[in-house]
Amino acid sequence: MERLNTIKFKLIFDENCRLLNDQMHIINESCSCLYQSNNIKKLLEIILSVVNHLNPTVTHRVLTLDDLSKILDLKTSQTRIPIMNIVSKICIDHHSEIFDLKQNYKLILSASKIDLIAIKSEIEEMKQQFEQIQLWKNRFEENIEIQNKPNANARAPSTKSRAEQPFSPTDINILDDSYGSSTTGKGVIGKYDTRVTSAASSTDTSLTNPNEVFAQATLQAINGFRRRYEAPPLDLNDQLSEIAQRWAEQMASTGKLQHSPPEWRNLGRQTLGETYAASFQAELTGEKMVRKWMKEGKRYMFGYDGRKDTENFTQLVWRASQEIGAGRARSDDGNWWYGVVIFDPPGNIPNQYADNVHLPAEIK
Repeated sequence: MERLNTIKFKLIFDENCRLLNDQMHIINESCSCLYQSNNIKKLLEIILSVVNHLNPTVTHRVLTLDDLSKILDLKTSQTRIPIMNIVSKICIDHHSEIFDLKQNYKLILSASKIDLIAIKSEIEEMKQQFEQIQLWKNRFEENIEIQNKPNANARAPSTKSRAEQPFSPTDINILDDSYGSSTTGKGVIGKYDTRVTSAASSTDTSLTNPNEVFAQATLQAINGFRRRYEAPPLDLNDQLSEIAQRWAEQMASTGKLQHSPPEWRNLGRQTLGETYAASFQAELTGEKMVRKWMKEGKRYMFGYDGRKDTENFTQLVWRASQEIGAGRARSDDGNWWYGVVIFDPPGNIPNQYADNVHLPAEIK
């Protein structure tokens, strides 16, 4: 059975590498044709779709055609080179991501137990990713065919402004710095515990303050997952919610997604735990935010201390934590949502992971 699990993980690892290479191949093909393309807008839309999908973080931010037009004259071949260089740089960065996958695979081989439910979830997400990649490929091939047929009845590029002609959800995905991945497709809530979705959607209807509704929904989503990992339920603390709300508003004001200074979340005993997330255009709900953090569990090696790319997951299921506060704010331009959760006592304490982050009950 252990060997079978290892084989399954190897297949997932190989598939992830293939998907990354596939995405980079699409970009490279697009760039090759971009230099001589007469249908520049369509090709740029495809390239931006893939680039934004590969880099869904606040640091990279979503690129738009308007962004490019402000710094580039796209009418001539020579002035298209800068965007090609940008895309090439992103491709190079993703070679290091493939290397990280290989390193993770070595750790997987030494793992004593493997979460099969996480494997199934990973496979489903990869299938959805592959379908999206195929869609990009089809759009790309259609544009190439149009360019090779000068007499074809191709539609002229639209003269509508960016505001009049926004990208569809498949072109600009919901973004979350905590994961660096889009939320397109089905989430893991429901696959792990169907009670989580129903709990998160059944918040107290007597609440009228949007911040209180968000905090309650976040609490219920977290407790739904904690139940699966045999961690006791958390309580909602108004003082912690005030701290979380204040920092969410600060990030919405500055546009910087980062941890709050330790003094912001120190009640005199110790610095409290903190997780945060951001969403572009689509509203950031408590359920959606928690669901994204929980996906980090697929990378966590149970029994070992966590890493930076799993710290949100381990904090959420940390057994010693007892209370949380949650806050949410929106940027002035209305494009970005920011969410923060504060934990007391804090999690992610070195050498205490084995006692506080347990395998799911059904895996034991």
